[in-house]
Amino acid sequence: MQTNAPFYTGANLYASTNFGIGTNTANILGFFTNNAERMLITSGGNVGIGTSSPADKLEVYNGSILVNRPSLGNDASHTMFRFNAGTDATLGPLYFAMTGRPSATGANRYVEMYAGDNIAYRNIIFPFANIGIGTTSPNERMTIQSGVSAPSAVTFRANNVTTANELFVGQAAGNEAYFYNRANQQISFGTNNTERMRIFANGRVFIGASPTDGGYQLDVNGNTRVTGKIDVTANASIGHNIIRTGTSDIAAQVFNSNGWLLYGAEGANGGAIFTGSTPYAAVVGSGYNRPLQLATNSAVRMEIDSVGPPTYPAPIQQIFLIIIVLFYF
Repeated sequence: MQTNAPFYTGANLYASTNFGIGTNTANILGFFTNNAERMLITSGGNVGIGTSSPADKLEVYNGSILVNRPSLGNDASHTMFRFNAGTDATLGPLYFAMTGRPSATGANRYVEMYAGDNIAYRNIIFPFANIGIGTTSPNERMTIQSGVSAPSAVTFRANNVTTANELFVGQAAGNEAYFYNRANQQISFGTNNTERMRIFANGRVFIGASPTDGGYQLDVNGNTRVTGKIDVTANASIGHNIIRTGTSDIAAQVFNSNGWLLYGAEGANGGAIFTGSTPYAAVVGSGYNRPLQLATNSAVRMEIDSVGPPTYPAPIQQIFLIIIVLFYF
């Protein structure tokens, strides 16, 4: 800064035509109040406020910039900053704006940032950056953090969708995760640009190609493998299970509150499904102190009670008696 620059004290400068103030050499032009430099313009044209070496067209150091736009009546958009893209008209400007009528309050007033013009909006890209909403330390490309007790969520809406019908993805304060379609419509899941699973609006699930609501809570179009246990129960005391009792045996169980039927294949060691059964045997039997009956044409043909040998209906007993008599004679 030139220390021998002239000062005008207690004076006003007026001009009836264009008026200029500056230097005619490669020197700095400074502006002072109260005998202290407040702003300067370098010989290259950079303006510095609070700094003597501005690195760009305008640099404000150790201070803030306030843009205070007066009320514009019913104008709903109050643009604060606009950055033009030079002579490239296809890009359009970048806007920072306060939106909402002056009488609006709360959620009806917000800040928006957008690129482009009213005809064609442009993408805004944040390269190599993690974006934090509600947090100063985002650990992923986007991290959303809410208050202590409020859920963190993202909602998605089509142009004609209201808040009652939006897609909601979030996490509650207790770490419960939520994925909701708030509309009375399905949710589809896919890979390789192909739908693989669908949850219908009534909660029924279909897995596989050509999803249709066939009336089942779970409908699978394709082979299904289960390595654990399947419980199919009408209520707490009636049902059908497919169970694995050992390492190589498998059995199915049909039960009610007073007994059960168990059938299956024993494993390499035997004795896993029923006591005394041999390895790899196909077994069928009843549980509790109940008989095992075999029937055809809706009629019992043979019965094995819980403690003894089988008993037969009268016609079969008569046949056995005839065979014994013939063999005896």
